Formats: sequence, C-alpha cells, structure tokens
Amino acid sequence: EMLSEERAAQLIIERIKNNEKYDLIISNNIYDSGHCDGPETLMRLREIDNFNIPVIVLTVSKGKRDMFVNGYGFNEYMEKLLTQDKVMETLPKLFKDLEFTKIESNKSA
Repeated sequence: EMLSEERAAQLIIERIKNNEKYDLIISNNIYDSGHCDGPETLMRLREIDNFNIPVIVLTVSKGKRDMFVNGYGFNEYMEKLLTQDKVMETLPKLFKDLEFTKIESNKSA
C-alpha cells in the first residue's frame, strides 16, 4: 500500500496511540504539499502518554541541527540524501551499545 507522506504521519501517530512498538522513527521535515510537517508530527507524538521513541528528522536543511534538536526537540538530525555513513554516524548517538557488522557479499564473478 502506497501512502502519501501526510497519511504516513497520521498513520504512525494512530499506531503509536494503539500501542504499536517502534525502536526509532525517522520523519521528514516537510511532507508532501505542506499539509503536515516534521515538527508538527513530533509535537503530536510527544502529546501521547508515555511516548519515548527517539525521533530523527530527515531534512534538506543544511547545518540546522541546533534548530531541529534544541529548537523543535528532535532526538537527532540527518541531512538528505540519506547515506549509510550518515546512519552509522547518527544511530549510535541514540543507541549506546549499537554495533554495525559488515556483511560480505557472496556474489559470483
């Protein structure tokens, strides 16, 4: 099922309210057509009783970590385009004992 980003934001809020469990949420800063945005979604999530899931904002806004983390209250910030290196740099800030393991490819030549 393809969901618009706006619908996806509404859906994750509904799922959290229905006690679905997640380890991490990565939210766009601006959703399609401007109907909903990352800070608004974060605000709505934080209103849910006992909400304690880390939320990372994914944005094209360069050099705005302070605004998103200290201003809006996201747990962490990643600039688009999302890369493996950015994930490997960011996730250990939220999950202290996180380790990455390189999986070797078994591709035949």
